Amino acid sequence: YMVLRHMLYSLTENENFRPPVMKGRRKVIKYSLLCLKSVTPQECYERKMFKEEYGEALVLAKQYGLDCDLVYQRQWYNNPVTIATIQDYLSKVSKEEWVIQECMNRAARDYETTRELLQYGLVKTSFREVMACGPEGSGSRYDEEREGELTLEAMETELTKCERFTAQQTKLCQYRHVLLSYMDSLLTYEAILGGPIAADEHFDDEFFINFRSKNLVQAAIEYAQEGNGRAVEILFTHHGHIILPHSLPVLSNFPETTSVKSYKSLLPYIDGDGGVVLMDLEQEPHRAHDWSELPIVRQHCLIPMDAHLHLGKFLYEETPAWKKYQAPVTSDVITTWYQERAREIEQYSGLVDNALALVELGIDNGIKGLDLIHHHLKTLYTLVYQCNCNSTVTLSQVESMSDLEKLNLMTKEGRGSPTFITTFVQMAAPFLSRVEEMEGGQARRQLLEQYMVSLAKDDLVSCQAIFQQSAKKQVVSQPQGKAIIRDVGDMMSLALKCVYACERCDQLDAADKILECLPMGTAGLSEELLVVHKDIDKLEDHLSAMEILNLYGTQKPISHIRNIQDSPAEAKQLMVKLTRGASRQPSSGSQETFWRNLLQHLLTLRGRVFTCVEPSTCYQVFTESLLCSGQEANIQLASQLLTSSLQTPSRSEPQTSKATPTSGFSYQLPYDKSVELVVHAAREYFNSAANYRDKDMTLARSCLALIKERPPAIQSELNLFSSLEIIEGCGLDLLPLQVRLCENKLDIIKRVLEKCPDAYKQSEKLFRLAHLLGLDGVETPVAMPTAGITMAPGQGHTSILIANAAIEKGDLRFAHKLCSQLMSAQFSPAWEVCRKLAGLGQFKELQRKLELTSFVLTHCPGEELKRVLKERGTMEIQLLSAESHDSGRGSVMQHIVTKGTGVVQHFIGQRQRPSSVLEKKSGEDVIDECLEQLGDEVERLYIEEQVERMNLELSYHPFYAPDGMDVNDQYPFSYEIEPAVPSPQLKLTQRLLRAQKVAESLADQERQSDCTQTLLRLAMECSDLDTHLMLSYLLALPQVTAADQLFSKMEVSKVSLQLAIYYACLHIYARTAQSSNGEPLLCCPPAHLMGHVISHVIGHATAEWPACVQPAVELLQCYRTQLCDHVQAETLLGLGTGIDVQRFTQDLDYKRETILSLARTMDTNMFKTAQSLARRHKVAEWELYMALTTWLLTEHSLSVSEAQKKLGDPKIAEVLLSNPQETATRLEEETYPLIHGTKYGLLLVFYSLLQQCADEGAKIKNGRVDLATHVSLLKRFKSAVRGMDYKTLMTGEDSVSVLRPVLLATNVHLIAKLAVKIPCKACDNGILTSEVVFRVFAEKLFMTGDGKQSEPQDMDGWIERLTACGEYLNQLGHMELHTFAETTLLSPEGLKLPLSTRIELLGRLVKLWRRALNGASSAEVTGSSEEGRHGVAMEMALEHLRSVRTAALKRPQECSEKQWSSFMNELELSFSQRDEVYALCSKMVSSGLSLDVVDKVLDVTHKVQPHTMSVFSLVQEALTQALEELRHTDSEPQDVLRKIETVISSVRHHEQESGRLVSSGQVLAIIRPHCSDGSHTVDTRRALLHMIEKHLTLGEDDLNLLILYQTQSILLNQFAVEATLDHVSSAQGRTALFTTLLRQATTLDQLQVLECLLETWAEDSRFPVQESWCELMEAMSSVVEGATHVILARAGRSHVPEEVDEAIWHKLSSGSVVHGLKYSLVAGGVVMKKSLEQLQQEPSVPIMSADVLELLILKKQVSLVVSMPFYIQLCVHLQSPQEDISTELFAKVLTCSPSELSERLSLHQPSKRVREVAQQLCDGGFKAAAGSLLLSTQQFHPNTLTVSDGVTYVNRLMRK
Repeated sequence: YMVLRHMLYSLTENENFRPPVMKGRRKVIKYSLLCLKSVTPQECYERKMFKEEYGEALVLAKQYGLDCDLVYQRQWYNNPVTIATIQDYLSKVSKEEWVIQECMNRAARDYETTRELLQYGLVKTSFREVMACGPEGSGSRYDEEREGELTLEAMETELTKCERFTAQQTKLCQYRHVLLSYMDSLLTYEAILGGPIAADEHFDDEFFINFRSKNLVQAAIEYAQEGNGRAVEILFTHHGHIILPHSLPVLSNFPETTSVKSYKSLLPYIDGDGGVVLMDLEQEPHRAHDWSELPIVRQHCLIPMDAHLHLGKFLYEETPAWKKYQAPVTSDVITTWYQERAREIEQYSGLVDNALALVELGIDNGIKGLDLIHHHLKTLYTLVYQCNCNSTVTLSQVESMSDLEKLNLMTKEGRGSPTFITTFVQMAAPFLSRVEEMEGGQARRQLLEQYMVSLAKDDLVSCQAIFQQSAKKQVVSQPQGKAIIRDVGDMMSLALKCVYACERCDQLDAADKILECLPMGTAGLSEELLVVHKDIDKLEDHLSAMEILNLYGTQKPISHIRNIQDSPAEAKQLMVKLTRGASRQPSSGSQETFWRNLLQHLLTLRGRVFTCVEPSTCYQVFTESLLCSGQEANIQLASQLLTSSLQTPSRSEPQTSKATPTSGFSYQLPYDKSVELVVHAAREYFNSAANYRDKDMTLARSCLALIKERPPAIQSELNLFSSLEIIEGCGLDLLPLQVRLCENKLDIIKRVLEKCPDAYKQSEKLFRLAHLLGLDGVETPVAMPTAGITMAPGQGHTSILIANAAIEKGDLRFAHKLCSQLMSAQFSPAWEVCRKLAGLGQFKELQRKLELTSFVLTHCPGEELKRVLKERGTMEIQLLSAESHDSGRGSVMQHIVTKGTGVVQHFIGQRQRPSSVLEKKSGEDVIDECLEQLGDEVERLYIEEQVERMNLELSYHPFYAPDGMDVNDQYPFSYEIEPAVPSPQLKLTQRLLRAQKVAESLADQERQSDCTQTLLRLAMECSDLDTHLMLSYLLALPQVTAADQLFSKMEVSKVSLQLAIYYACLHIYARTAQSSNGEPLLCCPPAHLMGHVISHVIGHATAEWPACVQPAVELLQCYRTQLCDHVQAETLLGLGTGIDVQRFTQDLDYKRETILSLARTMDTNMFKTAQSLARRHKVAEWELYMALTTWLLTEHSLSVSEAQKKLGDPKIAEVLLSNPQETATRLEEETYPLIHGTKYGLLLVFYSLLQQCADEGAKIKNGRVDLATHVSLLKRFKSAVRGMDYKTLMTGEDSVSVLRPVLLATNVHLIAKLAVKIPCKACDNGILTSEVVFRVFAEKLFMTGDGKQSEPQDMDGWIERLTACGEYLNQLGHMELHTFAETTLLSPEGLKLPLSTRIELLGRLVKLWRRALNGASSAEVTGSSEEGRHGVAMEMALEHLRSVRTAALKRPQECSEKQWSSFMNELELSFSQRDEVYALCSKMVSSGLSLDVVDKVLDVTHKVQPHTMSVFSLVQEALTQALEELRHTDSEPQDVLRKIETVISSVRHHEQESGRLVSSGQVLAIIRPHCSDGSHTVDTRRALLHMIEKHLTLGEDDLNLLILYQTQSILLNQFAVEATLDHVSSAQGRTALFTTLLRQATTLDQLQVLECLLETWAEDSRFPVQESWCELMEAMSSVVEGATHVILARAGRSHVPEEVDEAIWHKLSSGSVVHGLKYSLVAGGVVMKKSLEQLQQEPSVPIMSADVLELLILKKQVSLVVSMPFYIQLCVHLQSPQEDISTELFAKVLTCSPSELSERLSLHQPSKRVREVAQQLCDGGFKAAAGSLLLSTQQFHPNTLTVSDGVTYVNRLMRK
């Protein structure tokens, strides 16, 4: 406003606009002179230059003798390059070398100045200047005028006189060489820009700097790549000697899209003399040859002479293919370049015209060898630009194409159109002409012939147009006046080839028109053309035949008619096709007339074309077509042409084509041919039939009925008809054609057996099927010698198949019956099935297995004999083991086979499936282990049972006694003569011995089995039966001493000892002498034998006997000694007992328990002993039998059969029922808990006995099931259910889980029937129902299958599983059906099924439920009835799954695959139930999943079951619950806080993605009240505020709250002051609070707390805390051990007042010089300088820490401590990486992370650190120290180094 008034007043001078008069103001400024400081002239000089006061600086320099060049250099640097600056500044610098370098390094922004600068540099490097730098100052005699007069030769002469150049001369020459190249580049750049005027306008200094330093070849390449042909031409013109040798690679870099004409002048050519000219350009160098480029100068200055020759080397390294274009270039190389360049242009750009233009220019330039590629490019040009061909056709494809393919492409578009001839003449005719020019006229004719023949295959109309154009009568009318086919002969022959080449059948008219174009007469034709004319006549016949074929719909190309006219078979086949096609055509007239006309046409074809076919063949084909026409009337019509019986003669000869048709057929086929045709027709109908009841089967029978007899061929067909009926009856769905084509008819029987597993039981039906299929006549029938009948081979093979089927079905008895018949008939092929049956473990009849194996041995191949023999031996061992097992039932052997590893049980057939360990063993190992286990167990158990020693009684069997022998004379001791019956144990052990011997024979290697224990057991068993046999067993022992094991078990008596002596004597005598009278050894009198042997033993020492009898001699002597001892002891000792007699008489309980324990045995004698003891000691008999019963029911070592057999003794029941109540009580309370629930037999005995007690009046503690029911259930379960715990089942706690594992298809119906008797607490009324049983089995069958098939892999497999469960699902009610769906498809186990599969299966279950309610009313179904509830639940689940599938939710990126899969599984199992959906969505929100995904999940479930949940409600609930949990949690709240932060982060991310489901404000409203809630801890509230600050936006109040909580948390337990909101909400409050706290702080810990507080406040940029930091550091410096913390605190601070730093430094230095120095180095500035100066004045300097040394290096103060003692320590610190520095300190100093320190400080690069320090030393003037430091790193010994060495080394290093 004031400005406007001033303006108006100045213009108008009106007083109204006069501005008010401003009162004057006076401003007084007072200055105070604080100090005066003197400076050196050098410092003043530098300050003047710094202030750009160059005039005053120049005066100072001149006055004090300083370097004036620094002024001019500074001015030169600070101003742009102009002509004025060159003259004013650069020309006044006295340092010539620096001036020249500036001329080289800098460039002006305009062309003229740049040229002037380079010219100035050339002046400075002139000949005079160079010579002036010579050793003798020779340049003084050359002034500028004299230099201009010198010629190049004179200069070279003068230069020759110089022996060598000085260093300065060498540099000047090198500089001049560079300046000359820069000047040349500038002139070239000027020419490229378009001359001096254009250069001034468009000059680019940055481009020129780059251009002048660039390789000229590289520059040419770049210009060529830009398509700048003019620039390339200029480079070739002015720098041809450098670039021209690489001209071809340069030209190859032009873009392929660039027109060739733009660089036409650069293309190489061939001159008139045949020489190669690379480029039609004159070389115009920018300047003459300079003296610096003379060879002598180059030699002195080390400038290579051939440097320009290597400029293009990179071209051939990057593209080795260009090496062939290097000089010298020949004409062949030029030709190759043109060809390859043309290919490149076409390949990379697709511009055929550019490639063609290049080749045409090459041809114009005289390049040879381009004709072929020119032809190809011309062809490609025609295809691409004229023929509208596919643009993807390339030159390489054209070159690889044949001429025919090219011609086809040219005429492809016009084929079949009226413009075809025009297109052909315009496109193809020039191509044919070029072919004729290149290859001759014959090539044109051949190409045209190939083209027309190939064209005629699909398009004869186009060929017709060419023939019409070429006809003589039409040639004149053509615009060109020239025919395509020039010769009449060529046209005739080509017409034949084209018509016969046509593969289409609908171009008969075109063929006729082609014939019309040919000459009609033969006049004037040559002999060759006459031959062709005859072929044309044949062509007419072929066309007429083709017309007949087309008439009946049999279309064949004419070439086919020509090819088969001389082939009777193919001609007949064509007639068959003709008649068959005619039979399918509808006829307008009568059928008979139609067929007669057809016959006449057949005869016409035969007469004109197919003369090779007999007339009877035509009738045969005609009759066959009638039979196969599929109409009954035609079949009856064919009967007129057939001979129906042998007695009916055939009529006359067949008529020819010229015969006149009559009302009847005058010809009949012969009888054999008639039968053949009828059978053939019947077979056709049979083969085309779909099944046995097809109408074609009726037609087949009609055909066969035309022949009255039944010859074998017809009978065979009728048998096949009958076989179809049987096959279909067996349920096998086979096409009749499949039955006929089956090569091996046994496969049909095999498939019948596979389709119907029970079909094997109908063997007679299968035998008849084999007969009908013709299996009886394969081989000669086999006789059955036993039955007196024969077995046909078909029946035999069928029997084998049936036997195999019976084996697969498990009907081994039926299979054995068939095998027995086959064995009776000696049917050799049956050996395999017999072997298979014998090898089955389920086939337990070992005797029959041996019979089968014997048959296999008789008939098997030789290579199988060894294995079969081994199998038979194994079976024999099994039989022996089984007999041993059977004989051992109820005995010790039964105990053996019911325990252990299962080897014995499996081997003898008592266990179906072997264990995994057993499966890995070989058969031989199994046998060995089986026999070893049997032997060991039998021996051990026998030893355990025989507690007392054996009481030996000799038994002399009468069998051994000779007639008249007196036994009393032979045995001086006790004996007993009576025939004894061998015990089962004896037979058992004998079988075991034989089995061991058989196993020994089966072994692959010769080995002796150890039968010692078996022989000992046999000897022990025979000790009471047959003494001689016992001795025989003992004598068979491999070691004589082994018999001692038996004798040691015998009770010591005279008899046992004498028997042992007798055994030893027998052994000795048998191996040393023979019986004198030749009698058997055992028949020799024992007394005589023992006396004889003993007398010899006594008379000789043991060592004198042979080694084989020495053990026996020792044994004999031992037993003789024991016999003597026994005789003496017998007198001293009385009878002893096995019981503790003293305790037995004194302890009544011991007495009773001893008697009862004796009663718990299977041994009858021992039980009798117990009975006698019981009677004697008054133990009740009931107690004995009760103890025995309890033991039998609970003893696990006994088998069930043994216990049942023993308990079946009526005496037991009689005694126990004498006290029924006590018996029942004891059974229920003591016995029942010990009985295993899977032993049904024992439980059955238990409940039967309990029932008897109840019948006698005992009171039974009945459960929910009475005893009779228990007995009934156990009887049914015993045969149908195995492995089930009956006791657990009857408790009713979890009956379903008990039943589930044992439910099978074979027992499910039985268990369902018995379900009403089984308690189940989970079921209604506490009783199991049949529906539950069926449901449980259906679940098991659906989820696990029947065990025979693997788990389905697709939907069809699961549907098949569900279908298999249909039988059981139909038994279920609505509730159980729903339960089935829940446990299979709607359970976690069902998730293994794909979602689509579960939807499909659940839909089927819903349909099943609806069918079950088919009769119910809608009210019953949809109302509140139970059926409706379950159905609606399934439908809702189905709708839910469909909704999930439709939604197709995708996994978000932030969610892992595993977590997403878990969420999807929970979603599928939620079934849109609100609670489940709420739990799932809450979990998704808490896990940080995208809120959009949660919203989609809510939308999916809302469609099924509407709910009111929203994403906001879920977020609100999640946060509220977490916050409440925070309020009441006692443990670490980190997990809850992490959960809250996850939810907040999700909301923020959702809001960033423009989501509107939840906003930050809503979340903030939920959390903010808790931030100020006192019930939360301070840490918790602070953590919540941190979260809000991190993810949301904090307001000022919230920010103050956050600072308050942080402050309170830090001050907790340290200060009594309580911070409030007023303390932290303003700068004054914080300052006051800090001051108060600082006064109270007395310890270092409290000061550290304050440091932490300031760091926290520093994060809030609203209130600075710099002054507080200073106060804190001063306070810390006054505390003991606070120096380190002060230094760390200072390292992170900036802008600390200098006086504060100085005060703290003084305090720290007073305590420790090292701490003071360390602090000053961290602070820097004036304090650092003072500290170092004070350190230099210290008389003694302590050892410095690594931190101080590193700080000195970092602050570049090493030069100040060179003279100090710890400098050596610094050198050592440099050369070895120091890892013990304070990472925290240096991280703060360098403001980086600790992990970056190593790189920032170069800790792992000592050499680099040394160089940096050496540079510092050099800058400080300590070159000697720097050199010594550097040399010390080069492994020089310090004693060998001198100051001069160090200085020299540094100077050399710095120059580098």
